[in-house]
Amino acid sequence: MENLTIYRKIIPEKSAEYADFPVSLRRELGEYLNSRNIPRLYTHQAEMYEAAMDGANVVITTSTASGKTLSFLLPVVQRILEDPLTRAIFLYPTKALASDQYRAIAPILEYFGPGRISAGVYDGDTAPSERSRIRKSANIILTNPEMLNSAFLPNHSKFGFDFIFSNLKYIVIDELHSYRGAFGAHLANLFRRMKRICNYYQSAPQFLCSSATIANPIELAELICKTSFVLIDRDGSPAPEKEYRIIQPPQIKGSHDKIYGRKSASSIASEVICRLVENEAHFIAFAKSRRNVEVILKESRDKLDGAAFLGSGGSGRIAGYRGGYTPLERKEIERKMLDGDLLGLVSTNALELGIDIGKLDSTLLAGYPGTRASFWQQTGRAGRNGEKCINYLILANQPFDQYIAIDPEWLFSMESENAVVDPDNLLIELSHVRAAAAEMPLTMDDVGLFPDLGEIIPVLLNAEEVKGMSGRFAWAGPAFPAGDYSLRNMDQTRFKLILDESLEVPEENGREKFAPRVITEMDENQAYHELHPGAVYMHEGTLYEVLKLDLVSRTAWAVPFSGNYYTVPAGNKDTKILQVFEETEFGRTKVHFGDINMNEMIYMFKKLQFHNHQNLGYVQLPEALQKDYDTESTWIDIPQNVTEMYHSLLLPNAAGELALNNHFEGVCHAIKNAAMMVTMTAGDDIDAVICGDVVLKADSGNAGNQAGRHTPDSTVSQGISESDPAVSLDSSGFRQQVSLYIYDRYEGGLGYSEKIYELVPQIIDNAVRMVGGCGCENGCPACVGDYSLDKGMVLWGLQNLKEKSEPPQYKGKYTETERPAVRKEYSFFKLPKQWSEFCENAVQRGEGGAAFLQSVKAVEVSGNRLVLTVENAFYEAWLGEPENMRIVKKILQRHAECPLDMKVETIVKGNTEESIKKKEKLRRRYENRF
Repeated sequence: MENLTIYRKIIPEKSAEYADFPVSLRRELGEYLNSRNIPRLYTHQAEMYEAAMDGANVVITTSTASGKTLSFLLPVVQRILEDPLTRAIFLYPTKALASDQYRAIAPILEYFGPGRISAGVYDGDTAPSERSRIRKSANIILTNPEMLNSAFLPNHSKFGFDFIFSNLKYIVIDELHSYRGAFGAHLANLFRRMKRICNYYQSAPQFLCSSATIANPIELAELICKTSFVLIDRDGSPAPEKEYRIIQPPQIKGSHDKIYGRKSASSIASEVICRLVENEAHFIAFAKSRRNVEVILKESRDKLDGAAFLGSGGSGRIAGYRGGYTPLERKEIERKMLDGDLLGLVSTNALELGIDIGKLDSTLLAGYPGTRASFWQQTGRAGRNGEKCINYLILANQPFDQYIAIDPEWLFSMESENAVVDPDNLLIELSHVRAAAAEMPLTMDDVGLFPDLGEIIPVLLNAEEVKGMSGRFAWAGPAFPAGDYSLRNMDQTRFKLILDESLEVPEENGREKFAPRVITEMDENQAYHELHPGAVYMHEGTLYEVLKLDLVSRTAWAVPFSGNYYTVPAGNKDTKILQVFEETEFGRTKVHFGDINMNEMIYMFKKLQFHNHQNLGYVQLPEALQKDYDTESTWIDIPQNVTEMYHSLLLPNAAGELALNNHFEGVCHAIKNAAMMVTMTAGDDIDAVICGDVVLKADSGNAGNQAGRHTPDSTVSQGISESDPAVSLDSSGFRQQVSLYIYDRYEGGLGYSEKIYELVPQIIDNAVRMVGGCGCENGCPACVGDYSLDKGMVLWGLQNLKEKSEPPQYKGKYTETERPAVRKEYSFFKLPKQWSEFCENAVQRGEGGAAFLQSVKAVEVSGNRLVLTVENAFYEAWLGEPENMRIVKKILQRHAECPLDMKVETIVKGNTEESIKKKEKLRRRYENRF
């Protein structure tokens, strides 16, 4: 491993900083601490105690194993000893962590006895009798957000919850950094509802929060809890010397020294594990997925069993730890680690949050975990016994990992990512306003908690879900609105993925042996990207191939998959700016933040080989999948010289679309990953796309003039004939600004894009470093997203966002396999002749608005204008409504090759006298009847 280690970092030993017990600390509590060999507190523990006793809301961000649990436990126990009626809710993101933390506070419960302090874990696994005991007598209730949402708040006046809320003095939130994105927005709205209930019972609990190191702990705490906080971040705990080793797997070379990526982090991890076992080191290895856990575990055991120095017993010294194991299996594994029967575990991030598995000498990370917060949480599991530890990070062939190879010190800098949350997402707020109305009638005073209440109540009134009563609004809808959504996401439309192995079994071989089962559920946007026919989906480490997707029943069927590739959807993305909130100049570009409409059509997918990400080809879907939603976005205008250069490099595919050799893709890839680095987001949270109506000059090297939305998935999606008189070109050959949009992949947005707007300079700098410093020869999936793109050309485009420079010499890299074109049945310029057939086809497909198009009397095409002749002025007015026009345009674009600057106009040519007579007759009939 020495030859693969590219960086070493030693953080020296740190001595503890102590403080005497605070004067106000009860003597008996001091005696308990002395009995646990704690004669003094760390400075941050004493500081948090004092701040909490002064009534402040506190967030603490000291290192792992620094005694944060004792920091927030001391003020709570002090208050309970003073007033036995005191109640405190300790909130954890997972059931497993709540149970583990209960074990951590067990000594203080045993010392004082159930007559003084009582506690219990209240979750979905808690027996009814234990739940009753906790509600009646527990001073400390350890639970999770789901239980607050489904049990505590809806039943606040029953089962003893009223007593809890009346005496609630503290809400402790552990692992605060876990609550970001949709999960954080839901928790913020949960606390809005809780505040209403606490006000009703005349209680005002304090918030005590602990978090991993993030850039904005105060901002995050205040957004979620809607109150002011003080920060404690000066760590007084000791730390042993810690060594960090960053390992870069070797490159895989083929004939003629062609590079096919790097060896997987998993394969290198198994070699390091063997060394650790040989040295009798106690360790934990973190893998990114359940599948990787099993792969690393198997490869490690195979190597250990074959090692002469260990004989045949080496493989029994390590075990796996992941979701899918039973609670009893997990507890037995934890016991063996604590007792020393096992030397090490291979785990998912299930053990990242501090579950006790004994004292460790080393950690091993098979791939960067995605955020520095997770990196420090995982490596912080070692060295808790005060002895020197070694932590290994094996870099995967992914953008973040390769950025660390360029700048390892980035990991160890004091900078951290921003945890982003938007409590005011309209869909999430609406869900919780409905739940709040069922808990207690709403009043207009609640606008102080729910800022969009004035818009939401009329909607609920119209839906007859609330009734107005003397200025109050009481719930009149379904019995349990708090059950209508999941706290971990925001889309109520759920798709199921069903494993049906019988689909691979002939009927005569007994299909009934294979009972179908639900593998997972997901929202519509994710389903369109991951559950389309032919998609390879990974769940709990197992691969499945999707055979069918039914949009009506919202069900996909899959079978086990053993191939060596994964799939990535591709299609068209079209944006429409709805509202601009902020704008600023930066370098040679203008940066905007606002609301956009994202219209995404997925009509094919590409197969990429595992590990080296080679493109194995494209497959067209039997039916295009379309998702249209409004969201928030930051967009960056691309300088004209970059736009012109990149378009000059585009090559036509078999359909004549300029879709190949698209260096806009490389810029999108780099900017998206650089944005993820500073916002603690995943690929499912944000995306990036290049959009802009662009018309290219006629050129002998091109397949005629082209116009289209330029996107990473399909650079030109529509065609315009070379003789089209409506196409007017300026001297540059382009007609409209091209921009790079970074947008939230959630309806309404979750605040990611707004934070990205603030950090654009840093994001561009990181993208430049990520591409420029990559160790590849001339472009790879880690830096620019694809081997076929020229790294130098992408780097030049990124640098030109700040300063203008001459483009580098293009090296003429090979282009990827031609992608299939979207085969549409009709042409815009032939619609006058095909109109009847076109409309009949749209009606048969159930298109809304198609029947209206059938009523059109005549159709003309003039340049980019489609002129529809209607017989009634009302029809003209109807089509004049923007939403109606949008529906008609979508029908046209779905089934015909249309120019993207298409205009639809109407003219009225009908029998005016006959129309007047008909209207008069209708008026008389209506008046006589109604």
